[in-house]
Amino acid sequence: MAAILTIAAGTLGLLVALVSLLLGGSLLTALLLWTSVGIAATILGLIWSRLPQSAPLRA
Repeated sequence: MAAILTIAAGTLGLLVALVSLLLGGSLLTALLLWTSVGIAATILGLIWSRLPQSAPLRA
């Protein structure tokens, strides 16, 4: 689960950075966006994975 979350967060950050570059942003801005979006997505994913899931129904 952690590996999937890490890959997804990095990919999301990379996409945001590439869009920033396409819209005329600098390399520094793209790098900062890549890092911050990746960190934020990882933190939100960890919080989401800690939420209690509903208990399975028993017959």
